Amino acid sequence: MARRTRLSIVPSGTLGYSAAAPSPDENAAHVLVIDDNLTNRLILKSYLAAQGFERIELACDGAEALDLIQRRRPDVIVTDLMMPNVDGYEFIRRLRADPATAAIPVIVQTGLSGADDRARVLSAGASDLIIKPINPIELTGRVRLHIERKRLIESLVEAQRRMDEELIEARKMQVSLLPQEHELEALTEAHPIDIAGFYQASVGLGGDIWGVFAWPGGRVGIYTCDFAGHGVRAALNTFRLHAYLKSSSAAVEDPATSLARLNALLCDVLPVGQFATMFLAVIDFAAERVSYAAAASPPVPLRPRHGEPFELLDGSGLPLGITRDATYETRSAPFGPGAALALYSDALVETPLPPCSVFTPETYRDFLNSLAPDASAAVLRRATIGALFFGSPEKPADDLTLVVVRHERSTAP
Repeated sequence: MARRTRLSIVPSGTLGYSAAAPSPDENAAHVLVIDDNLTNRLILKSYLAAQGFERIELACDGAEALDLIQRRRPDVIVTDLMMPNVDGYEFIRRLRADPATAAIPVIVQTGLSGADDRARVLSAGASDLIIKPINPIELTGRVRLHIERKRLIESLVEAQRRMDEELIEARKMQVSLLPQEHELEALTEAHPIDIAGFYQASVGLGGDIWGVFAWPGGRVGIYTCDFAGHGVRAALNTFRLHAYLKSSSAAVEDPATSLARLNALLCDVLPVGQFATMFLAVIDFAAERVSYAAAASPPVPLRPRHGEPFELLDGSGLPLGITRDATYETRSAPFGPGAALALYSDALVETPLPPCSVFTPETYRDFLNSLAPDASAAVLRRATIGALFFGSPEKPADDLTLVVVRHERSTAP
């Protein structure tokens, strides 16, 4: 039979038994003391009670303690190791195996003083240990420390929970900035256009945004914008951009002037080091032309009309928000019936990171040319995203946006 080590009492007068009283929150903490020796249990309880702890519960072994814990969760547990029925090692193992009790701090009181013995106790799952003979001030100090730590962890977990909830709501709000189904339906009913978009933030909130809207003169404007960075700060910039583009002053005669005005706005509001890349196109169905301006966006594949191959439109230009001296150029290209345009953010050609990327601008153009010329916008989008995720062993490290627009061929005689 294992040798029992009885609790040794250190005279309080010898120790100068004085310690700061626990806070009211600590006074209300629930402490569970486990020891098969009644005298030891009562002594430990007296130590804790003398320091202001009010809710002290006693158990004679691990089995009784586990039963008590199912009814009342303690804030901290002080337990002996060598006990009948369920000893300290088995008690800790069962406690840690239950997700509902796994985080409860456990202080082991033991007479085992060797380094290997202490390591075994901690490896078993103990939070801390205190060596016999028990020092009352050390005991209450360790109990207090683990209560404070538990309270801190609980407050951090709660703060994280609230933050996660808020980020989920923010994510919903950001997604709501993107064109909604009813908005796309209204555009497709009013114009011979087919639109399909895809957006995925790399970290919940992102800096990408895209939009499509009616442009003066019976035209349709479409854009993709990528703000530097990720997370909340980048997402706030997408809200700024969306608010501006929804204003009546956003749409002007040509895309270059629109980018210049937007650049001036972002130079005023973006901190140093932040910027945005953007591609803005305006489709004139009557003229069968697309005019566009770019601010450091990736090259954009364009099929000028049905039966012709995709080619790459130049996306060069200074990023938005860096300097007021930036100028932008409006270019144009044919956009007849059956034409298609595929706007995307850098993540499409940087997943995985170069030189291992699934696509480059050139190979993406070739990929689109390999698809059926009559493929709808949704089919082109689905094929692109499918090929990207199938070909990459890792998810995009950056926010990913893809918008495909097709000029539906007229059915008029």
